[in-house]
Amino acid sequence: LERFLARQTMVSPPEHEGPATRGLVLTAPKAKLHFLYATVKLLRQGVAPNLAVEIIVDAGSLSACRKLFTFERTTCLATSIVPQTRFGYKHLALLTSTFSEVLWLDWDDIPVKDPSYLFDTPEYKATGAILWPDLWGASCDSKVVSNGYVARPGNALYWALGIDYQRAPKFVQEAELGQLVVNKRRHLEPLLLSQFLTEHGVAQMFAYGDKDTFRLSFLALQHAFHFSEIAGMMGSFNSTDLHFTRCYLLHYWKGSPIFLHGKKAAVHRFRRCNLLDQLWMLKFRETEASRTQGHCAAQADEFDTTPLDDVHLTRWPYAKIEIMWGDYAVEGIERMQTLEKGKRADKPHVVTVVKEHARRAKP
Repeated sequence: LERFLARQTMVSPPEHEGPATRGLVLTAPKAKLHFLYATVKLLRQGVAPNLAVEIIVDAGSLSACRKLFTFERTTCLATSIVPQTRFGYKHLALLTSTFSEVLWLDWDDIPVKDPSYLFDTPEYKATGAILWPDLWGASCDSKVVSNGYVARPGNALYWALGIDYQRAPKFVQEAELGQLVVNKRRHLEPLLLSQFLTEHGVAQMFAYGDKDTFRLSFLALQHAFHFSEIAGMMGSFNSTDLHFTRCYLLHYWKGSPIFLHGKKAAVHRFRRCNLLDQLWMLKFRETEASRTQGHCAAQADEFDTTPLDDVHLTRWPYAKIEIMWGDYAVEGIERMQTLEKGKRADKPHVVTVVKEHARRAKP
């Protein structure tokens, strides 16, 4: 903690003394800007046309970013700071953004409805931060699965940070940081501590990247946050070997889907999953034990399962949004190639593959 306090001056986030500003913050390397293009176009085409967006890139990608993102209310910003690890880019983006209130999304996290209302929910107004839980909790058996170790009471970071471990969801369940809502005016210290823990070699012996450093930092500094409900899983179930292949996480807000997280999926993963086998939606069953011991995705008896047959699948609105997002990502690839070469480039192989998946997926 002493080293963290000494390093606070290394990053100077923008001052937020004027009126509060809100918006979505995204970041990705130049090779993945087409995914951000897909997200922004999806927003502008109707999901959230008025949500302001800032895209944070390295200085060498700023020109390409500005040429690619010509949408209204969309701004490209550059940072010259290079994080010590690959997990540090999220913190740099959050701190570089001019927004005082930020919705963060990973490049493979797709909003299925306008998320702007999250800023006006009673939970956010009361705490200034919303985090979402991951699939892994303290109940995960270490002999069966390695996940969940950051939520176990024996994790050294609870002791090192002076956290009084409790049998409550914020302690017994790991966090899933594909999405985050935070008021930087109220929670700058937890953001900086999280950055420190993410890039600190010793701390990373007991955590994985930035996945839980936000949650632990809020707990250590006793800053309030709202822990939303756990995600559902959409994927294919192979009846031959009884193996479930997860395609997407479906994150909820008060029972209503809001984000479809691809977990580093390629474009049109939904169509590809559809080709594998019968699709299922798995949703955790909330129990008193899960609230005090945590959920664990390796324990199938905690799920309510719903089959998604072909007829249902073609009408599932979130599948249509994901397919549209994939089409926009391909369009982003083509636009980037055109901008770089000064002429219309040949379509990449992925376009041909995607079109074949689309043909097979039609009802």
